[in-house]
Amino acid sequence: MSVIERQVVVVVSGEFAPKLDELALSSPVWAVRTAATEEAAQRIWEKYPPQETDQLTSGLTLFKGEGDPADDLVSILDEVELHHGIAGGHIPPMTAVRVFGTGLTDAVREVFSSLGFTRFTPSSDGFVAHWSEPA
Repeated sequence: MSVIERQVVVVVSGEFAPKLDELALSSPVWAVRTAATEEAAQRIWEKYPPQETDQLTSGLTLFKGEGDPADDLVSILDEVELHHGIAGGHIPPMTAVRVFGTGLTDAVREVFSSLGFTRFTPSSDGFVAHWSEPA
């Protein structure tokens, strides 16, 4: 059985706010609420109202963080899974999570692994976690 690639983006640093316009048009995006991401979100929501976007392929959700990017990522992953993952009954479920703003810590890897993400690809601005279909 072939798995359809479906990426969700999580942004845990306001420094990536300039990328939100592009990212939110090609993937569902969850971004930590900062002054910069709030400004970008207002602009995006004005141009592309949430009720008019396809939640499977685009959109932007802001979430409250506590200031530590890795901890903020860990704290939002269950919610992302509920909205986009297999546990939430989504067909197709997300198969990759692109993270901007933090690297792969042991705690982050553990949470992703518990959700079925078993392969990780580092990038200069974060990493991508890849889901593997159970055997």
